[in-house]
Amino acid sequence: LFISGTFESVPEYAFCLCTSLTNVVLESANLKTIGEKAFYCCRGLNCDISNIVLPSVTTIGAYAFAADGGASSGKKMAIKGTVDVKQLDYLGDSAFLQCPNMQKFIARSGGITSIPAGGTWTGVFFGTGLKHLELNCPKLNSVGANVFKNSTSLTNIVIGSTNLVTWGSNLSCANLKTVTFYGESNNTVVDRILSGVSTSTTTKKCTIYADRGVKFGWKEMAASLT
Repeated sequence: LFISGTFESVPEYAFCLCTSLTNVVLESANLKTIGEKAFYCCRGLNCDISNIVLPSVTTIGAYAFAADGGASSGKKMAIKGTVDVKQLDYLGDSAFLQCPNMQKFIARSGGITSIPAGGTWTGVFFGTGLKHLELNCPKLNSVGANVFKNSTSLTNIVIGSTNLVTWGSNLSCANLKTVTFYGESNNTVVDRILSGVSTSTTTKKCTIYADRGVKFGWKEMAASLT
């Protein structure tokens, strides 16, 4: 499927349940929105996600690229590659649920204030193959629980926000090596910054880098964390 033009969005449910769809290429300098469940359950889609989520995209709806309604089904998406957007203003729940071949997510700026919490079997990046996550979004205030659950390949997280106060539990990233915070801040990244990491017997040392003024709460940390 190849679509070229000046369109601004891929509507909600546009290709939902198109299980035979294998390749999509979009060309539009005006593309801003990937709607809710736009490619939901398109499990045959094995193209590079950068052909769909173009650099101009600012909004990615809930379950936009989810393999199913929850990870308990065991179903996965074949889509692969890197999301690299210039500005991120909204990211919906379970947008990339069970996308094990997705390797990087980078937002170079944007007005997003929160990333919603997931459930027991859901979450924005639940079960992805992400190795690198970068959110240079100065207004980002909170990251909900279960957002990165079962993203066991994640090794690097970069946060560019002076407003981040809440970091949800169940990070569950046993191979996480660095977490980097840019920007001076008087806020506190509360308690669970490595929750789910320190409890794993396979966890290696993880280093947190932060500019002067960033504060942390450690009371929820496992005693074994070094």
